[in-house]
Amino acid sequence: MAEAKNLPLLLLLLRKGAHAGPVKLSSTALADELGISQQSASRWLIELEEKGLIVRSGAGISLLPKGTEALRSLHSTLATAFQPKGSLKLHGAVFTGLKEGRYYISQQGYSKQFKSKLGFTPYAGTLNLRLADAAMRAPLDLSAGIRISGFQTPKRVFGDIVSYPVVINERIRGALIVPDRTHYGKDVIELLAKENLRKALKLKDGDIVRVSIELT
Repeated sequence: MAEAKNLPLLLLLLRKGAHAGPVKLSSTALADELGISQQSASRWLIELEEKGLIVRSGAGISLLPKGTEALRSLHSTLATAFQPKGSLKLHGAVFTGLKEGRYYISQQGYSKQFKSKLGFTPYAGTLNLRLADAAMRAPLDLSAGIRISGFQTPKRVFGDIVSYPVVINERIRGALIVPDRTHYGKDVIELLAKENLRKALKLKDGDIVRVSIELT
């Protein structure tokens, strides 16, 4: 197992691609990137090699499976600590958006995944809410959500979407979606449901809508 002091070096090697193959890095170059002395960098390399976390050769430095596993363990620990669980309640004001939702949601590459992963085929359009404070959604952005994979058509590429099961105004089950590509800022959330939410809830611009999100 890597000691805490060695983790910056392991992470640097990972960023350089040493998990995929040897990378050419001298102890001096490592020292410069880590902000430590050359002697310390050399000592850390020796320690990691003795522990079986890396191997050095004429081709460069490589992360060994044991080193990669140490980083995976760190990632798992951090993900568990930072990803919230349970329910998050948000509220925001309805507004008329750019009206692009109908086009994107109606794409078969998305709609099939919504059906299989969320359990419903959504109405072709989103309900847009503007939050009073973008910080309200912070736990949402730390949660993994359900990923709807992007796809490509002969005309264009469609990006991934992260989705979260929600209950809207304590009445309608649907989903909150966060597209990888969006024109909106963090103060905007977009909702989907089987129903046309504006009609089903008799909403107009400015109305406040409550959303209970099931974090995963």
